[in-house]
Amino acid sequence: MIATGQGGSIPPAEYAALLYSSNCSIGKAMSCWDTHSVSDTAMQNSKLLLVSKSGGNIDVNILSRVINRGLAMSGRKVTLSLKLTDKPGQLEQVSHIIAELGANVVSVDYDLTDPDLPISSCILRVGMETRDNKQIEEIRQHLQDAGFSLAN
Repeated sequence: MIATGQGGSIPPAEYAALLYSSNCSIGKAMSCWDTHSVSDTAMQNSKLLLVSKSGGNIDVNILSRVINRGLAMSGRKVTLSLKLTDKPGQLEQVSHIIAELGANVVSVDYDLTDPDLPISSCILRVGMETRDNKQIEEIRQHLQDAGFSLAN
């Protein structure tokens, strides 16, 4: 699929819908000056080729969302939520399992306010960079094997 913009920016909603509906990651980014060097083979091997003929007026917030959604869909980024007993050492145990399996923790959030949990419990949300969906599934399984309950 080839997407081009002419004389202005691609409307953000159209751009996001295009990338989302194509269910793919960006194969190659280039300026309009580079397009003459694209071979038929390169186009066939690329899931999506975006060519902007405009001044690059693509909304960076929309572009960020598109990239993050693509990372999540391809298993490169995930946030897991776990139900924990709020006691010392829980975060260390979860972190140890994630590190052993080679994922990178990029964010952590504790929620002690969930009314559906016992007063001594919390939800731990751990954002990670991962290799693929298989690695995410391995992490889920190891966490469950260690006695942790996934909330999502």
